[in-house]
Amino acid sequence: MPRGAADDAIGLAPGRYLTAPTRHSQIDLMHHAMDRAGLGADEIDYIEAHATGTQVGDRIEGNAISETFRSDSRVEPLRISSVKSNIGHLEAAAFGSSLMKVIMMMRHRTFAPISKNYRTLNPEIDFDPRCMHVQTEVEPFPSRPVTIGINSFGLGGAGGHCLVGEYRPHEKRQ
Repeated sequence: MPRGAADDAIGLAPGRYLTAPTRHSQIDLMHHAMDRAGLGADEIDYIEAHATGTQVGDRIEGNAISETFRSDSRVEPLRISSVKSNIGHLEAAAFGSSLMKVIMMMRHRTFAPISKNYRTLNPEIDFDPRCMHVQTEVEPFPSRPVTIGINSFGLGGAGGHCLVGEYRPHEKRQ
C-alpha cells in the first residue's frame, strides 16, 4: 500500500545536460516522500533504483541514496537493486515495471536480486557496507512488514520517489 510519495520538476540545473540529474534534488525528493509517510531513513528496507546504467546518472543516484538513507540506527543495510538490469529501461514504462517488481516481491515476501550480469560495485558510489548493499541473492522478508522505495527520474530534472509499505491483514481473505 502506498505510504508516501513525492515528485518534482526542478528543470535543468545550470551547467547540466538535459539528461543529467542533480544529487541534491534527488536527496530532497526522497526526504520529502519519507516526511509525507512519517518514516525515518532506517525504516526503509529496499530501494528499487532508477539505475539506467549510465556513468553519470548511476553515480548521482547511488550517492544520493547512500546519503539519504544512511542512519546510525539502521540495523540492516539498505538493500538496493533495479529491474532495468533485467529488462532494459522501457522509457515511459520504467516506473510501472519497477512497481510491478515491488508488488511481486511483496506478494512472495521475498527481496529480489539484481541481474545475474552484475559483477562489481561502482567505485564512484559510496557503498558503506553497514548502510547499503546491492541485493545479489533472493532473500526472504523479515517477519515484520517491509517498506520499499521506488525511484523514477526523467529528462530535464523530472523525478519521483514512491514509498510502498507491505500490507498484512490480521486475517486472510476468504
